[in-house]
Amino acid sequence: PRRKGKKWTTFTPPAAGLSRRCRGRLSHRRSQTWPLPVIIIGVLCGIFAGFFTPTAAGAVGAALAILLGTVRGKLNFAVMKRATEATLMSTASIFLVIIGTALLGKFMAVSGVPAYTAELLVEFGTSPLMVLLAVCLLYLFLGMFLDSIGILLLTMPIILPMAHGADIDLIFFGIILVKLLEIGLLTPPVGLNVYIIKAALGDRVQLTTIFKGVGWFVVVDLVLLAVLITWPVLVTGLPDMMLQP
Repeated sequence: PRRKGKKWTTFTPPAAGLSRRCRGRLSHRRSQTWPLPVIIIGVLCGIFAGFFTPTAAGAVGAALAILLGTVRGKLNFAVMKRATEATLMSTASIFLVIIGTALLGKFMAVSGVPAYTAELLVEFGTSPLMVLLAVCLLYLFLGMFLDSIGILLLTMPIILPMAHGADIDLIFFGIILVKLLEIGLLTPPVGLNVYIIKAALGDRVQLTTIFKGVGWFVVVDLVLLAVLITWPVLVTGLPDMMLQP
């Protein structure tokens, strides 16, 4: 537009194109990152298509990583040696924790502590809420010292009849137990997931720092546990709809 005594102009410069150096960097980064989505998509497609189980998906992902590394020429003897050494160190440290947990579980099984504790909690009563609270206390205590399989083997013969006698929905009861076992994998002194993180990070982070960091996750899990116990329909609603004739 024009005004009296003044001239107004509009200037819109075209967008500058990418330089050759910038295009080269982008192309190099694309060539370095494309194997990751290929592995992720391959593993997920295999799981959802039913070609292998989620447990076997880890082995399939590792095989794809080795295959892509070999095809791209990135996998040589030195890289393979470093990866093998890191894997052996991480696996050895994790297995030491598992062996120690198994020995502790054997000791507690022989001493009869889990069975005695479960029988003691029966005295709380047979109402569903009291049974759930008793099981939560038992599993939170045992989760600090035992692994998930050990807890289930030691306590299920006692707590399952308790839940059935209190008319607790077994699907709901199973979800509560899974959540309690997940919390046990994070609580000290034998939080197996914490030791796995420590083995992966090495000396870069102290073990106490990791335990402090996962503390907030434990708090959130406890809140979620309270929500599920308060509103069981969040767990049983969908299964009830599926089981309706």
